[in-house]
Amino acid sequence: MKKFSDMEIDEVINVINDSKRLRNMLRKYIAESESVWMGELLRCFDQRAVDYSIGFFDNNYFTVKDSDLFLDGVRKTNKYYLLNPKTEKLLKRCEKLQGTNLFDYWCNQLAEMYYKDKLKSIVDYVEDVYIELYEGSVGEKSREYVECFADNIIGDYLWDEKSKTFYKPYRVSA
Repeated sequence: MKKFSDMEIDEVINVINDSKRLRNMLRKYIAESESVWMGELLRCFDQRAVDYSIGFFDNNYFTVKDSDLFLDGVRKTNKYYLLNPKTEKLLKRCEKLQGTNLFDYWCNQLAEMYYKDKLKSIVDYVEDVYIELYEGSVGEKSREYVECFADNIIGDYLWDEKSKTFYKPYRVSA
């Protein structure tokens, strides 16, 4: 028997590819990790600023309820996580138009771009990983998480090459 933490990454990937249960565990680990990241991005916004429903394999939306508060949230996001140049340019346009009748329109455009730039990319990534792992193997997208998964989740698990079974060791106290 061998601990997963002692295995080479390619060995771990081969075991995961042969185990539907491990693939499901990896899929869940990736979704949870990406959801934490998405939560960090959404925490930049005051609850009164936006209305959203974002999930995986879902009908998602991200809309502005209060343009001024929304703009503050985008500024905060830009401060901590940086926006892409196009989104930053649109942010500057909204700042110039604040107080005009075009402000709400351009804030809605910014919300759409922000969703595509920051949030939809996470949703698309997790959906691609789900499909990749559901189809039966660790692929290009899920591979980058395997090392963290092996270290943080299944590192102490034992792999029995003979029986092709993995075990979660339990400690017994006296």
